[in-house]
Amino acid sequence: MSLPKGLSLETFKWELYEGTQKQKEVAKFILKHGVRLKKVIVSPKPSSSLLEKHEMLKELSSAPRGSSTCKLLFD
Repeated sequence: MSLPKGLSLETFKWELYEGTQKQKEVAKFILKHGVRLKKVIVSPKPSSSLLEKHEMLKELSSAPRGSSTCKLLFD
């Protein structure tokens, strides 16, 4: 699938992120291949502990990015 010419995804928001192995793989893929991304917002599920949130942020922060200007935000 491709976007029509001139359109690109600049902001991606993932709500209720749990940090499962499959979700980590998908999030890392999006960060790596989102060459036009400006912002990725991750909202962990409300029941996530502070330690779980810290681990999620640490792991995703270290993932390679397709865009040098992409900001990773935790909501």
